[in-house]
Amino acid sequence: VAERLGGSTVRGGNSVEFISDAQEFERALVTAIDGAKDHVHLLYFIFEDDEVGRRVAASLERAAARGVKVRLLADAAGSWSLFDELGDRLRRAGIDVRDHLPVNPLRRRLVRFDLRNHRKLAVIDGLEAFTGSHNIVSPLVGLSKRMVERGAAWLDVTARVRGPAVTQLACVF
Repeated sequence: VAERLGGSTVRGGNSVEFISDAQEFERALVTAIDGAKDHVHLLYFIFEDDEVGRRVAASLERAAARGVKVRLLADAAGSWSLFDELGDRLRRAGIDVRDHLPVNPLRRRLVRFDLRNHRKLAVIDGLEAFTGSHNIVSPLVGLSKRMVERGAAWLDVTARVRGPAVTQLACVF
């Protein structure tokens, strides 16, 4: 299916680690960004200006300060808070911050607002990638107080990939 529909050749030699804990995902991503030497490419549906987003943003700023090329592409609707103060701060740090699928209220009748890019992808130096369902946001976002009291959990899983598949994920970015 990958070869026929996506034009991607299936290649062996990859290692995949699944991360389900949101804090563990954040730590792994920040550690990978802090170790970047050449480039960091992030594509996220939700990148919030909250405690998680600010910690990831700080790692992006540290990478840019080391001379690493940092690009951040985020969905305009899902990441609306990013494109305010935090986005401006990242741009001043030399990070290429772009919104994906901009929202234009004047065109609302012409396009479907609900068709968004829900991808979550980070590629570090072309050697390591993270892809899955974690966004860059507090894991409690989207849960009402009542849901939290009942013990509801937001269940996400991200794959940390190393090997030839990272190049293919970089092409997706």
